[in-house]
Amino acid sequence: MKKNKLKYVLIPAFTTAAMFPIFADNNAKASDESTTVAATQPAAQPTFQKEPKEISNKIPMTVSEYKQKSALELAQLIREKKVTSEELVNLAYKTIDQENPKLNAVLTTENGKIPTAIKEQAYSDAKEIDSRIKAGTASSNPVNWDEQPFLGVPTLIKGLDQIKNGDASNGVYFNKGKVSKNDLMVAKEFRKLGFVILGQTNYPELGTRNITDSKLFGPAGNPADPSRNTGGSSGGSAGAVASGMVPNCQC
Repeated sequence: MKKNKLKYVLIPAFTTAAMFPIFADNNAKASDESTTVAATQPAAQPTFQKEPKEISNKIPMTVSEYKQKSALELAQLIREKKVTSEELVNLAYKTIDQENPKLNAVLTTENGKIPTAIKEQAYSDAKEIDSRIKAGTASSNPVNWDEQPFLGVPTLIKGLDQIKNGDASNGVYFNKGKVSKNDLMVAKEFRKLGFVILGQTNYPELGTRNITDSKLFGPAGNPADPSRNTGGSSGGSAGAVASGMVPNCQC
């Protein structure tokens, strides 16, 4: 009886001992496989958060839209950064190129064109204004909208009032080709308000006539009917505003 009990006790013991290497071997294989799988997994790539792009609220403006805007409306669009001064200067010169050949409202004293020096100054002023607005309070010359309510808005000055590199003939034929070296009072005051000066407008000799038809510059046409005169002495300014070249002019 004791021998039988020993058999039952020894058999499970021997069975466990015999099976242990198999279990151990299987566990080792499973461990190796998990290690191999882990080793073949690609390393996690670092993620970088993209910086948010600056949202632009600029609106494209056509020549037709530009011609319908007042000086105050254009100034507001510049202030809201929906349009730049340089863009407005481009639109204004494009409109002048389209309208002036039939109206003769703007003086073209350099081979039938606005003097290059005046145009270069206008673009330089516009770019400088755009830079100031973009820089905000970080600008070396921050914008004061109260002092410059028309900052960046294009305009024209009556030819009788001199601007730098502009006509200084006073409309007198014998003074043909005379060029101003500096801005005079009117142009200076317009610049203080923030306007960008694009050139000068047509006018009669010495501004003494009520029609604009000087021998030096020729007649200024009415946009409603170019065969008719715009009057004077600020006939060129009237034609420039009425045709949409600029939203306002010095008269």
